[in-house]
Amino acid sequence: MYMVPFSMGSSRTSRESESTVRLISGRPGRTSRIQKLPSEIHHAAWKPAARHSDWSSSAPTGAGSSTARRQAPANKNIYFFSSQDLNFRILILSLESEQGGMRMGGNKNGTKLTDLAKACGLSLRVVNAVMTGYSGSVRYSPGTKDKVLETAKRLGYRPNRFARNLQNGCCGTIAVLAENFFDINEITMDSIIRASSQRSKMILYERVGADNPNPRCLLERISDGFIAIGQISEQVMEKIDRTGSPCIFVNTNRRKGANCMNFDERGAMKLAVDRFVSLGRERIAFIGNGRTDHYFEKARHMGLEAEIKKRGLAKLKIFENPSLHPDNEFRKQLSSFLIGNPEIDSVLLSMDFMAPVFYDAAEKTGRSIPSDIAAISVNNSEFSIASRPSLTSLGINRAEVGWTAVEKLMSLMEGKEVSCPTLKYSLFPRNSA
Repeated sequence: MYMVPFSMGSSRTSRESESTVRLISGRPGRTSRIQKLPSEIHHAAWKPAARHSDWSSSAPTGAGSSTARRQAPANKNIYFFSSQDLNFRILILSLESEQGGMRMGGNKNGTKLTDLAKACGLSLRVVNAVMTGYSGSVRYSPGTKDKVLETAKRLGYRPNRFARNLQNGCCGTIAVLAENFFDINEITMDSIIRASSQRSKMILYERVGADNPNPRCLLERISDGFIAIGQISEQVMEKIDRTGSPCIFVNTNRRKGANCMNFDERGAMKLAVDRFVSLGRERIAFIGNGRTDHYFEKARHMGLEAEIKKRGLAKLKIFENPSLHPDNEFRKQLSSFLIGNPEIDSVLLSMDFMAPVFYDAAEKTGRSIPSDIAAISVNNSEFSIASRPSLTSLGINRAEVGWTAVEKLMSLMEGKEVSCPTLKYSLFPRNSA
């Protein structure tokens, strides 16, 4: 029997810092609460029991943490993160340093930045760089950083992000937009948080889609720039354009432009077909997630067809999920598809999350993975690692996505010209193919 084990607990080890996850809603009248999570942000709807030691998730050297975090306004409410009912919930994620754990707010004892610099015996520039987390051209040693943070804690100094942003004429935030939270890999989100923290920026998250056609972060100036990820509708992208704020589009339907970071979907399909052919498989099927309106779905389908034709293999069999969700209807129709095409010996799953339903459908039709059907998926997510047998998958370096997106966005915000790269997929061989 094929199993995809899940648990609500985290399998991550503790890191240097921990992230505070806050969901702030425009609706008053509910009890406020804050939930501390490990620094690797997880999807709240499910957790895999397996560890992620085979992930390529190393962050670039120098990943630091910010020491500032502002409390929510009194007329707002803070909620524990849930993957449901996210229409207007803005997710504020900030890294809180282990050393000091300082929160932003007023300094009741009147301590100023100049007082802190004097107590440390350092220049105002150095102390400001340490406290804001953005050094620019200022260089200082880890020992100097420790000294400043320890002195700030002793004096009770807390940097006032709100005042600093007013002075600089900015919001101090970057908005991350996605149709649903599952479009954002947790390693990508973690790297976005860390990269933003190094530049003294906080992260807002708002879900955009048919049930939230007018995202509040686009109606009000509450962010300095945007990172739009995945299945963003054309209407939302037009509204982003009308804000006049810089934006980096990450693997969206918008493919052309210096601010578009694309994934090499055609190259990924070549890797998949190469793998199938090396295993002696020649009758390939494509199982899509039903989002034929999105570029990556069409690109994977067309890329697979082109590679198959180039090699003279049997015509590609195609099945699109009619319900858009891995539900019982999908399972039933997928079983019928496999029964009606007994010659299929290999399958490309457009998304990892379809693996449990596909494995179940294969078992119900008497097909074994990988002896009867070799399977490869796209995304290299927790589903591929936790599935039994583990799923061979195609994946992007997710940490690179987050770090690069923030770096390019900050350059745009500083008025510089940028050119976003096209990121390549890698194949992560496991037991299914």
